[in-house]
Amino acid sequence: MEAKKDFANAPPVVPQTRSANVSERIAYFTSLGQRNIEPAVTQKQLGKAAERPKRSSSVDSGIGSDREPAPVETISTSTTSKNITQTTATVRYSQEFKGSHLKSLPPQIKVTSKALNDTAWLDQFLSKDDQQWVEVIFVQKGQAYHWEKRQPPGLDPQQPFVIVLKPSQAYKVIMSGLQQQAVSKTCHYQWFDRSALKSPDQQVLSIYQGKRPAATFELTSTLDPRIGSDELFPGLVTRILKNPFDQGVTVILERRNDSLSISHANRLEALVKKEWQQAQADIARGVPKEISLLRSRIRNLPERGELELIRSDSIRREVIHAKEQLSAYNQSISHAYLTPDQLVARKQAIQQRVTERFNKPDVIKKKLLSLSSRKHQSKQIPEQLRKGDRALQVHRGIDDYERQLARKIPLGQGDSEREVSLLLKKNENLQNELLRIIQEQNGELDVAEIDNLKSKVQELKNDQVLLFQVLDSPDLPAVAEKISWQGAMEFKRVGYDLNDEVTLPGPWSDQLLDPDIPPRVLGSGNENTVYLLSYKTEKGRTSRVFKPEPAVDNSAWRSIISPESYHDQDHPNLTARNLAAGQIANWLGMDVMPEMSFCEHDHQIGLEMELASGHSANSLIPSTTNPGKMKKLGYQQLIQNQGNRNIKNKILSGLADLELLDAICAQPDRHGDNFFIDYTTGRVVGIDNDTCLYPFRDIIAPSADNKYAEWRKGCRVGYPRLMTRKSYDRLQKLDAELLCESLPACFGLTVKNALKERITLIQQHSRALFYGGRIVDDWQTWRDPTTKEPATMFLTLSMEDIVKKERMALKEEAIRIQPFLSKYYSNEKMTDSESNSVNRYFWKQKLLSNDEVNQKHAISLSYFATTIF
Repeated sequence: MEAKKDFANAPPVVPQTRSANVSERIAYFTSLGQRNIEPAVTQKQLGKAAERPKRSSSVDSGIGSDREPAPVETISTSTTSKNITQTTATVRYSQEFKGSHLKSLPPQIKVTSKALNDTAWLDQFLSKDDQQWVEVIFVQKGQAYHWEKRQPPGLDPQQPFVIVLKPSQAYKVIMSGLQQQAVSKTCHYQWFDRSALKSPDQQVLSIYQGKRPAATFELTSTLDPRIGSDELFPGLVTRILKNPFDQGVTVILERRNDSLSISHANRLEALVKKEWQQAQADIARGVPKEISLLRSRIRNLPERGELELIRSDSIRREVIHAKEQLSAYNQSISHAYLTPDQLVARKQAIQQRVTERFNKPDVIKKKLLSLSSRKHQSKQIPEQLRKGDRALQVHRGIDDYERQLARKIPLGQGDSEREVSLLLKKNENLQNELLRIIQEQNGELDVAEIDNLKSKVQELKNDQVLLFQVLDSPDLPAVAEKISWQGAMEFKRVGYDLNDEVTLPGPWSDQLLDPDIPPRVLGSGNENTVYLLSYKTEKGRTSRVFKPEPAVDNSAWRSIISPESYHDQDHPNLTARNLAAGQIANWLGMDVMPEMSFCEHDHQIGLEMELASGHSANSLIPSTTNPGKMKKLGYQQLIQNQGNRNIKNKILSGLADLELLDAICAQPDRHGDNFFIDYTTGRVVGIDNDTCLYPFRDIIAPSADNKYAEWRKGCRVGYPRLMTRKSYDRLQKLDAELLCESLPACFGLTVKNALKERITLIQQHSRALFYGGRIVDDWQTWRDPTTKEPATMFLTLSMEDIVKKERMALKEEAIRIQPFLSKYYSNEKMTDSESNSVNRYFWKQKLLSNDEVNQKHAISLSYFATTIF
């Protein structure tokens, strides 16, 4: 068994040997497909140990040497009541135990005669999980005594003895059932349901059968035979990571000489260590160890599940189950703060989802103030005055409740629990008071006013659910003191898991809003409304665009791209997609995305970004040559006007970069209103990047729904026609693996793998563009080698014309280099010049193939063409 150890935590490795007659491709172990060892079975086996004599004439051969141990000094200590004699006993493992990761034992322990009647002395160095794998034998003067939680007859506790830990019956059951299992030479990786892989043995079997590239599982005891036995996993590479919390080990299995398997195992190991680091950080913040371990596990379960090829719905169930465990742990330390009814509601909140827009306090406060005013202005009837006072009191109560929600989440777990308890009390009081107002209104309120009051009651109930979800968030300590209760609740409402990587608002808040310039609607679409906000800072006034985050994605893109290839409809994370697109642009050195961040405005979480300067690509102006007609502003600025050459070059470079970025991000929604051009500075900026970074593994494809046949999956222009030299150089050096790992935590492995595949396709396409002469250094002087057209003409040519001329040129080149191609196909030796000619020819074939894809599917010639036509 090959083993990659965690040298930082693991004890020194004892060299292991394997029998020479064991084939590398054959594993001898219990039939993993049939065997399933459950804890109940193990306990039963331990409870029915075979009868054996309490005393034997010689030591069992598995214990080791039967020589009498060296005399050990007997130490006596005195207490206030009587003298208790302690004997120092030597402790060691039997030689029957396998492996080099066994838990370290104290070389000696001090015991008393009375202590031998209980397990307390054993609990000091072996956990209950460890104890299920051992039998305890006392050796004294060459005689062996079996210990069964009481002092064995015949043992003199006043004299030195040796404690030997032998394998238990449960251990022997596993070791005695070794059978033959072949390592599959071929791999057919497939998705599993977690229920199909309950036991570690079943997980191991899936690796042997080539159904999974790698797997990880936790074993709570280092004495578990599945760790130490060389015979169990031959043919596989086994990594054993010792748990820093003294809770067993994590085993990672991979197939030998399989690059994908090695990659998965490397990432699984990184995730396991990340979990431990997160837990250690939580513990340092004062979070109990059990809660810290559960929190770190929940954070990383989805990605670990994807790496182990576990179905997402199965992982979701496991996350819910882990959150239930976390809630139970939290309840055990917070019962003093929450009532029994609240504890029940907390458990139920784990599986609930609140998506309704809520917490609009200004609306209901105005209604209550109006109601209070009406009551006080009516005849001075005590009952009316009392109702008016109640409405005013609820108005003030909502004010106080909102101020509490606006406070930052405290750092300590106990402080968080205490604040939630106070918030829940205020919440329930407000609900009761609002219901009393509704019940006692006696026709004094109209239907709309009653509906408003009922809506507020429901909003307060939603608040309770979201407060519990925030409280049980695995990453709560990471966002504590960085975000308010209100902000955290809103992140949960719109479908984000709290973490300090994504779910923190940016620098702009409502406290900075300019009171002289109220927010105004900038635009409205089918799914959302966009606002223009004005902020006032020490540096002056700044305008920013705010787009609220939807809790559910109901757009038609799900049908166009297909449900299985689109992002999670119930957790769309659209703001994170915009931010990730900007992050990828930065990796490529492009300045085509606006400055963006999360923002909380009017109790809503969403995207804030700089107001793009210039004009949209669809901007129209009156035609000077054809009165009464309109033409594109871009046509006038880029075609008719001579203008500044540098500005034009910058605009053309920006348009090409935006095409490249959209191809990588699979952005299908880049119509003329979604990118802006500043004809003064030359900057091009793409906005509205909601529909990108979904698990689509190609560059362009037809719509999956005939109802939307005019739309496409992926980038609407397909493969970019041209590329700047700067972008080409950056793309060739791009580390796709590192880029994908840097994406926010809300992006799963399927999205990252799809992104890596698209990057690979575009990197190959860029090589084809290079050999086809389509890498641009200067937009004014560049000419296409095939069509002889300048850049502005080439970008507006029909793809049919380009493909037709490419085919003709390739036929001529094939004729010209026919002798070289003959050598290539017959594997004859070629000169460097001949090899380069053949290589160039094949890359041009690749370029033609990509252009044919564009000819078939692209719905836009280029972003330049969109700008001028």
